[in-house]
Amino acid sequence: MRVKITYSEELETIPSLIEKFLAQCGKELLVQSNHVGRIDATTIRDALRATETLENIDIVRQRLMAVDQRLADASSLLSGYNNAIQGKVNDEEEATVD
Repeated sequence: MRVKITYSEELETIPSLIEKFLAQCGKELLVQSNHVGRIDATTIRDALRATETLENIDIVRQRLMAVDQRLADASSLLSGYNNAIQGKVNDEEEATVD
């Protein structure tokens, strides 16, 4: 079960956190690509393996859904990071203008 949590983090650590999320997603996508790549025409035609193949496809779909959620987390972090950086830039500009 996934739960949404909120916690504070130092601004300068956000880029490395996003990078970590993206690296995890990339690895998982490669793993799932390999799983899908193993399902060939012979496997699809094998009636005795139909249930196993369907289960494997479902597992891949669930893991891809987890990757999608992690990418959404990375996107949200990057959006918040950009907003914070722009806010700092605006504050600095106002300080120089005054």
